[in-house]
Amino acid sequence: MENGTHVLFGNQMEGYRTGEITLAEAMLPRLRRGMLHLADRNFFGFELCQLAQGTGADLLWRMRKNVRMASEERLPDSSYLRRVYPSGLDWRQQTNGIVLRVIDYRLEGIEGAEPIFRLVTTNLDPSKTTAGELPALYHERWEKGTAFEF
Repeated sequence: MENGTHVLFGNQMEGYRTGEITLAEAMLPRLRRGMLHLADRNFFGFELCQLAQGTGADLLWRMRKNVRMASEERLPDSSYLRRVYPSGLDWRQQTNGIVLRVIDYRLEGIEGAEPIFRLVTTNLDPSKTTAGELPALYHERWEKGTAFEF
C-alpha cells in the first residue's frame, strides 16, 4: 500500500497456506527507482533484500534487534554501514556482500515500547536522510493497517 495516497500498489494475495515471504518475492519486482519500500522485521534476509535492491527502489526495513550488525563505518548522524552476506562462507571470505546503512533508535516516552529498534536502508548517504528522519518514515507504515477491516 502506498502511504501518502492510501492506494493499493503491487498487492499480492493467495490462500492462507501461502507464506508472507512467498508473497513478498512475487511483489518486490514491481518496485521502481524513486520508491521507498518499508517492511517489517519478518522480511529481512539477504535474498529478499537483494531482490528488492535490484529494482532500484530505496529500502527501509526493520530488522530483529538480536541480529549481529557490528559497525564497519560510523556515520556522522549515528547510523553506520554494515555488509550483509548470503552465507557464512561469503562472510568469512568477505565476498558477495551488500552494503546497508543501519539505524538503531529508541522510542522515548512510549510506555511498553521495545528498548531498541533497528532499521536498515539502502540509502547510504546521511546528508539525504538522517538517522532521525528515517525512523519517523518507517512508523508511517502502520497507517496501512488501518486501511483494511477484516
